[in-house]
Amino acid sequence: MPAALMWISVFLIRGVLFLRGSILLAVYINGEFIIRQNIHFIRSLKGGDPFPCLSAKDTAALGINYTSEENSVCQVPENLPDFLWKTDMNSRRLSLTLPQLYLQNNDYFTTSPRSWQAGEPALLMNYDYSYSDTRSGEQTDTSQYLGLQGGVNLLGWRLRNESTWSRTDSRESPLSSLRTYIQRDYAWGQGGGVYGRAGVE
Repeated sequence: MPAALMWISVFLIRGVLFLRGSILLAVYINGEFIIRQNIHFIRSLKGGDPFPCLSAKDTAALGINYTSEENSVCQVPENLPDFLWKTDMNSRRLSLTLPQLYLQNNDYFTTSPRSWQAGEPALLMNYDYSYSDTRSGEQTDTSQYLGLQGGVNLLGWRLRNESTWSRTDSRESPLSSLRTYIQRDYAWGQGGGVYGRAGVE
């Protein structure tokens, strides 16, 4: 197609252009982060920011307890009383304001399990080392200390170990493990478990 005939549908939000359609955004409701979700935008009938058209799947994931009486793809109508939205494309954030009446009661399950993430795989290593040299007359006393803190993050599991080594002129302590444990969070109960030796005696 000739360049002169190409046409791309875009929105302009606070000076930032983006393509019409679905965009991955961090969604906040009444100031609280809920989930990172692909949100479909359409042109607003009121002007201003494009309107986030929330499907039945979106409202379920966001904990919105409202179904449009109209036969519409957008489950939350633009003219719903006290419904406000604001899109910040610089931070990729969609802020929604809704009356508590239209939100599911999540007293126990305070965060949607879909918003929990396993995290990025990572290998962690930290250390601290000290050396001292004390002289008293013709006598010299030296001491060394090494502390190691290592860890692995993989598939939601977090393995941690803390070990130490020390040495003086009169004595050397072998490398010893102070604590080793594995930890994992679980969304279904909004908690986590620790297995192994997590404390230091």
